[in-house]
Amino acid sequence: MKILGGRWPWVVLVLVLALALGFGSVPRSPTLTLTQRVDQIASGVRCPSCSGLSASESSASTAVAIRDYIRQQLERGQTPAQIDDYLVSRYGSGILLKPASTGVVGLVWFIPMVAGLVAAAGLTAIFWRRRSRAGGLSSEEDARLVDAALAARKGET
Repeated sequence: MKILGGRWPWVVLVLVLALALGFGSVPRSPTLTLTQRVDQIASGVRCPSCSGLSASESSASTAVAIRDYIRQQLERGQTPAQIDDYLVSRYGSGILLKPASTGVVGLVWFIPMVAGLVAAAGLTAIFWRRRSRAGGLSSEEDARLVDAALAARKGET
C-alpha cells in the first residue's frame, strides 16, 4: 500500500512531533498560594536598588516594597499583567527581567523560528530535486550488476 508515495511514516512522525510540541507548550496552571504567586511575579521583576537580583531574591527595602505592593494588588484581584504594567509605568521597561514578546522585541523570538522553517523547507526542496533528477537511487549499470549477481546466485543453488 503506497500512501503518499511511501512517505506516510514521515507524515505520521511530523504529526506526532507537532502534537507533542503543542501539548508540551501548553502551560500548566497549578493552584498556587498567595505567597507563591507573589514570589512568581517578583521573580520576574528586577530589584531597582540591587545589581542583578530579582525582587524575590533581594532583601533591599525597595524589593520588599515591591513584594508588598504585588501582594496587595493580588489580594485586590489584579492580574500579573496589570501589576507588571504598573511597575513598568513607574520604573520603566527595564524593571522586568523577561523582555516583552511584542513589537520589535517580538521579532527576536519570531525570526529564528521562521529561519529554521525556511532552512528545513530549503533542504527538503534540494534533496527532493536531486532525487527526482537522478531518476531513482540506481543507474542502469547498477541494475545490470544486481541482475547479474542474482542470476549467478540462482545458478549456485
